[in-house]
Amino acid sequence: MLKNALDENNNIICLGDLNKNFMSDLPSNIRDIFFINGLVNIIDKATHFDTRTGSTSLLDPILVTDSIPVLDKDTIPFDRGISDHDGTYVTINCGFSKRRTYNRSIWDYKKGDYDLMKQKVVETNWEFLISDASDVHVAATNFTNSFLNIASECIPTREVTIRCDDKVWYDSNLRRETRKRDRLRNIFIRSNSASAEKKFKQQRNKVNNLKKQAKKYFLPVLMKI
Repeated sequence: MLKNALDENNNIICLGDLNKNFMSDLPSNIRDIFFINGLVNIIDKATHFDTRTGSTSLLDPILVTDSIPVLDKDTIPFDRGISDHDGTYVTINCGFSKRRTYNRSIWDYKKGDYDLMKQKVVETNWEFLISDASDVHVAATNFTNSFLNIASECIPTREVTIRCDDKVWYDSNLRRETRKRDRLRNIFIRSNSASAEKKFKQQRNKVNNLKKQAKKYFLPVLMKI
């Protein structure tokens, strides 16, 4: 499998439960496979926890070729009631750049008129849209276009700014609280008063806690996906 992969691309990432403890001496044939294919393990913490014996092992390595620029890697703790393995992740530099910000139109679902949408769905002759089509592809297109037309009449859209430099867990609420922290910091710098300092530090601590909660929530969800 590695040979077939390397025939397609020199940049290889191999990960998962390999059932070999990378915290102990590996069999020579396993070491030879990694050496011949230029793979190195970048995870250095235990990932498997035997609740019966209390022993730990590294069964879930991330093996990469040395041509891959690794930016970050670590393990993700899981509840032992869910799994006796921790998750792992790696962040790499993909070698492409994007605009720092751009605008995008999204559905504003909270302001949708769903009673009107239900009415339009009931009034639409879906059977005719499908039966009148020449083949399944035309039928799918007719259905999709009709449904999107109904949605556009009943659900408004709004423009949002996508910031490419933001972390994936950095949401709009965290951005608002960060801006509030920055405003309070500027007020404290100008006034240098004790009350301004207290407000700034309270907001700073709030932002730090929100960041920790966002990371803690996002990473396990990402691993489940």
